[in-house]
Amino acid sequence: MKTRILLLLISLGFYGSSYAILTTPTQLAPANGAINQDVNALLDWNVVTGITGYNYQYDTSPTFNSPNLFNGTLGATSQATLANLQFNTTYYWRVRAIKTTAPIDSSLWSGAFSFTTLNIINNVSPVNGATFQDANAIIDWTALSGISGYLYQYDTSPTFNSPNLFNGTLGATSQATL
Repeated sequence: MKTRILLLLISLGFYGSSYAILTTPTQLAPANGAINQDVNALLDWNVVTGITGYNYQYDTSPTFNSPNLFNGTLGATSQATLANLQFNTTYYWRVRAIKTTAPIDSSLWSGAFSFTTLNIINNVSPVNGATFQDANAIIDWTALSGISGYLYQYDTSPTFNSPNLFNGTLGATSQATL
């Protein structure tokens, strides 16, 4: 009888198991439910020791099953910089630790955290309602990192529908001279 129990334990993998027990990473930033995050958000989590890397996912669905799902793999660094996210969009993200050397294993996925990207760019200068501005005024707005350029407009009408409407395009600089 003892021989049968020992064979059963070996066949079930309980005796001398060869897998690692990895700690699930804890998400640090963006905080769960954060708003007005950059469209090039930085995901950050705590370091897990004894691993070879991390898998991370982000998606517009909390079940991580939409066509927007992104799967990433990193070495032992505990941060991932996302690029070209959509404005005013809620993203969900999670991470797990992996070990790709013997014994190969992965931790459980962390819980899903969400964050929402910013929905507007803030105008800096001239301030709203400024008077007596130079004819060659410089308009300035809050810069975003990692973008390829901006579209901007100015007009004599607050509804941007007059014959004086100007549409401009520039590179990654956050200023334009009128």
